[in-house]
Amino acid sequence: MKFDSSASDNIRAIWAFTVALFQTSHEKGGNHPGLLIFDEPAQHSIVTNDYETVF
Repeated sequence: MKFDSSASDNIRAIWAFTVALFQTSHEKGGNHPGLLIFDEPAQHSIVTNDYETVF
């Protein structure tokens, strides 16, 4: 990530990493509980299309 990345860029990277952990655990039979919780995603001014795509 670049230092001049926006808050929206940063939160999308965090979401991508979190979802990738979930998917990898599911595919490999890991011990992920199968539930993702994103605390206040709207506070980061996420683009509406990105927000809807996640859910």
